[in-house]
Amino acid sequence: MDAKKAEFQRRLLETYRVEAAEHLAVLSAGLVRVEGETDRDGRRKLIEEIFREAHSLKGASRAVGLRSAESVCQSLESFLALWKREEIAPEAGQLDALLRAVDVLSRIVSSPSDTAPQEAGEESAREAVERIEGMLAAVRDGLPVPESKASGTAPEAAPEAASEAASEAASEAASEAASGTAPEAASDAPRAGTASVVAPADTMRIKVSTIDSLSLRAERLIESKLTAQHHAREATRIAEELRLAGLGSDEDGSCRIPADLQARLDALASSMERDRRSLEVLVNDLIDGMRRIALMPFGPMLEGFRRTVRDLARDRGKDAVLAVSGGETEADRHVLDGLRDPLLHLVRNCVDHGIETPGARRQAGKSATGTVSIVVTRASGTKIRIVVSDDGAGIDADKVRDAAIRQGTVDAARAARMDRAELLALIFESGVSTSFTVSEISGRGLGMAIVRDTVAALGGSVRVESRPGAGSAFAIEVPVAHTTFRGILVEAEERPFLLAANRVERMLRVPADAPRTVGGGRTLDVEGAAVSLADLAEVLGLPRPEARERGTEMLHAVIVVAGDTRLALGVDRVVGVQEVLVRGLGKQLVHVRGIAGATALGSGQTVPILDVNDLVRMARKAGGKPAGAAREEPKARKRILLAEDSITSRTLLRGILEGAGYAVQTAVDGAEAWAALRGGGYDLVISDVEMPRMDGFQLTEQIRRSEGMADLPVILVTTLDTARDRERGIDAGADAYIVKSSFDQTTLLETVRRHL
Repeated sequence: MDAKKAEFQRRLLETYRVEAAEHLAVLSAGLVRVEGETDRDGRRKLIEEIFREAHSLKGASRAVGLRSAESVCQSLESFLALWKREEIAPEAGQLDALLRAVDVLSRIVSSPSDTAPQEAGEESAREAVERIEGMLAAVRDGLPVPESKASGTAPEAAPEAASEAASEAASEAASEAASGTAPEAASDAPRAGTASVVAPADTMRIKVSTIDSLSLRAERLIESKLTAQHHAREATRIAEELRLAGLGSDEDGSCRIPADLQARLDALASSMERDRRSLEVLVNDLIDGMRRIALMPFGPMLEGFRRTVRDLARDRGKDAVLAVSGGETEADRHVLDGLRDPLLHLVRNCVDHGIETPGARRQAGKSATGTVSIVVTRASGTKIRIVVSDDGAGIDADKVRDAAIRQGTVDAARAARMDRAELLALIFESGVSTSFTVSEISGRGLGMAIVRDTVAALGGSVRVESRPGAGSAFAIEVPVAHTTFRGILVEAEERPFLLAANRVERMLRVPADAPRTVGGGRTLDVEGAAVSLADLAEVLGLPRPEARERGTEMLHAVIVVAGDTRLALGVDRVVGVQEVLVRGLGKQLVHVRGIAGATALGSGQTVPILDVNDLVRMARKAGGKPAGAAREEPKARKRILLAEDSITSRTLLRGILEGAGYAVQTAVDGAEAWAALRGGGYDLVISDVEMPRMDGFQLTEQIRRSEGMADLPVILVTTLDTARDRERGIDAGADAYIVKSSFDQTTLLETVRRHL
């Protein structure tokens, strides 16, 4: 975390602690007053007041990542709801438990932990939650609420967290079994029940971190191999040049190279070449061996997704199971780690968007229980194919097209010419989503783009197929392991660049007049197909000196592939194939457009490695505009009205929005927001739902009834995640409804960008 972010986090925590202390004071005093209040209306008002304080503190705790405090507030809120509905009457034993929970909150809030606030008071928070949940369980079972310390059960873990934790644990176990590795034991003493277990003589346990370290060192030998290759070639070239110089000397022989020196140079060049070949064989064998050690099966990771499917389906009112095939297929551990998030997102997507409710499935002639399948096979000797599919409703291509047009990904004319396969591929574009509700599961239009980019970063590709009413299938192909990077070295404006060899379809050398202009852009004819042509220097924004002479007879180009898209990149020269070791760019340069990494050639020269997916997007956005075109004047900042009753949440949200370049005006509730809106001048409204005087639903309805603001975008941000609440948001007229278990600023900013 940089200094600026650290300072913002510190100030946010300070603001939170001040607000939390006020909430806790009201909570503590209110609970004591409830016990002595005999008037029904007076008690009802007190309960409403402390219920709101618990809710506000829960939201503030979530905003700063204080999970332990959030969980206690959630349980408090659940129990206070029983009082609000008058399902039970407050009693002394209940009050004791709730007051102890307030004491726990006080200790958590006063914790000095600034760097990891979510860790504060986890054990005491867990005990408080268990106590309250025990009382809730008694009410649900129709039993008297215990007045002593409850022995109820802890709340069920969040489906996502539970499944991921199980998946990671299973993956570690598989790693130990597959590679003979395991974390080192804390003691050499045998554990109970394992004294008779003896490891086979030909195996031993090594920490995974040790294997990773050795693998990294082995890969760094690639640089030594490349350097040796460069030196051997230089020695051979020098010997040859000296031989030619000797043959071309004066007649008296005064400039001739002595025969013995020439022989020694030739012998040295030959020796260096033999050493290079020997080193190359040794390095390649060593790296291949280290990669085989790191192979592990898919099965344990995929088994962890069963809980995800079950719990998410139940949460959505559906019934679904997961079927897994090919779990014994092995891949490099780093490849598996890289695939975990994309596969998890696809599985969630299948349940959330694909599988229908039991009633809808019966009407369609299907079984009430839907099936999500993951099939892993070996596509070739070096690649693995993973297909994630469901037997649900399929993807509505018309909705995808409409969403892409709204987002500006394609224009209506181009969308009208696209076939079904092309339309379905649009779901991988950032911002394209057909979902109204924005949650941690879906709706932001980011997940599928992240799947595509993550798979591409592994050197793979992803495709989608879908039939209406029959389900969808996502096919991923990735290498079995991270192999040595082989790139095509090209030059643009006298600067070297590398393109991944597996993303280059072919290299062309055509007449300079071969490109044709089609629809305002240049294309090349490649085996009868028109492929868009872009100049690499222009795409990267490289300066082009006018004084430098250029060849006009031939055009050099490389055809690159990103998913289903082909692009011809014009370059000055194609140097050839290079085997290199990829280096990261570091945190400061991680977001440089078009650049995926860097490497050092055998000569020591540093060369950027280009990101083909990024280049295709950059070329598409450029739209054929010439380099150096005048920049547009900066547009006026968009104005956003933020309605939020929690000062902590307001501070957090305002900081994020202003950091993204928006002008933000705040309101403490819906009534104040409505008064501000009547003054006009706002481009978008972001509102909490539960607020005093006028809540978010009422504010949205008021905006939609107003003749001058009926089209003003409204985004509701709330913790309310029931189907009834989401339907209320739709009925009120909100443009998006953001719900999440933990705050993610990317969710907010992407949703705002989509509606401005």
